[in-house]
Amino acid sequence: MKMIVRVQGFMFVMVILLGLGCTPKQNGLIFFNDFESIKGWAPAYLNKQPHHSGEYSNKLDSTSIYGATFKLRFKDISDLAVKKVKISFWVLKSNVNDSSKFVVEVSDKDKNKVFWIAKNIEELVKSPQKWVKVSLEFAFLKESITLPDNIISIYAWNLGKNEIYIDDEKIEFVI
Repeated sequence: MKMIVRVQGFMFVMVILLGLGCTPKQNGLIFFNDFESIKGWAPAYLNKQPHHSGEYSNKLDSTSIYGATFKLRFKDISDLAVKKVKISFWVLKSNVNDSSKFVVEVSDKDKNKVFWIAKNIEELVKSPQKWVKVSLEFAFLKESITLPDNIISIYAWNLGKNEIYIDDEKIEFVI
């Protein structure tokens, strides 16, 4: 009797797992990082003050010039072709004239860059020492950019010497 119950329990678990495996990936995946838990993101220099929300923000300065990097293969995002990416984040700059960029790059499986674009943050942030929400959108006009094994990387890049803080980063892929 115990053996039958165990077999039935095992079969029930297998049916559930197989059913979950057939669930299609959602269209328009969204990834969020408030820097309280950065699992899945490349190492980042976190700072307790200032922060937009929670307790931490991602600090960039003259020695830590790259922000936390989101990195994922397109086949891990969707089975369908990704058409564009929408990015929003909060930024605080100590000097609005310092050069800084937000970068989207795509590399093929051999690490050759097939797409690279950057937006100047100083064009969007006009007030020093104030949190400003920035929203960006980048389209992938060629399907060869979003091949399943290609890897997308998204990160902030501080070209200046002064401090920049990034918080509450949201990345949405549009199918």
